[in-house]
Amino acid sequence: MSSQWQKPLQSLVAMIATWILGMLVAQIPVFAHPLVANLSLAEAVLYLTQFALLVLFFILGRQISAALPENGKTASFLRAILAPLVVLIILGLGQETLLNLTSPYLSVTGERLLIVAFWLAILVSAGWLIWLCYTHASKLVAGIIALVDKLRHWRHQIRTCPGCGAHLKEDFPYCPYCGAPLQTGHSEPSPGTTREP
Repeated sequence: MSSQWQKPLQSLVAMIATWILGMLVAQIPVFAHPLVANLSLAEAVLYLTQFALLVLFFILGRQISAALPENGKTASFLRAILAPLVVLIILGLGQETLLNLTSPYLSVTGERLLIVAFWLAILVSAGWLIWLCYTHASKLVAGIIALVDKLRHWRHQIRTCPGCGAHLKEDFPYCPYCGAPLQTGHSEPSPGTTREP
């Protein structure tokens, strides 16, 4: 595995460890006691775990973006749209956590203002994502065309034995599986030209 993917993998492992540790700590009986009027220690641990996961997810997105090559194709497209996509996911997942944590301490007006702020941030992030998808679509198209060309080339390299149906990549005079004679080139022999092994 190349070294550019080491940091994203470390962040992914840190996310998994944070989630497991947060869930385990929240299950400890002493954490069932209230921290404040409407919040137990276990709930506080779960909220902190969720926020830590969102921060680690943001870091993971940046590291993946840095690891993707700038090749003018699909990887470049993904690299371009990754930042707004990650922000959009974080806003979508983080809004409920923040609202649950702050709602006991906010007035109805304050809660509505927070919801409106999240809506605006989500709309701006979605617009940003759509704009980058539009401006970098040619890279995605170039990547799809390159993939189709590779699949076409790969399909022409693989021959099928008329006797047993085995897929053969190399030019054999006879099928290594059933012994049926194979024509040279990429055309297949007629079905009646098999020999006994």
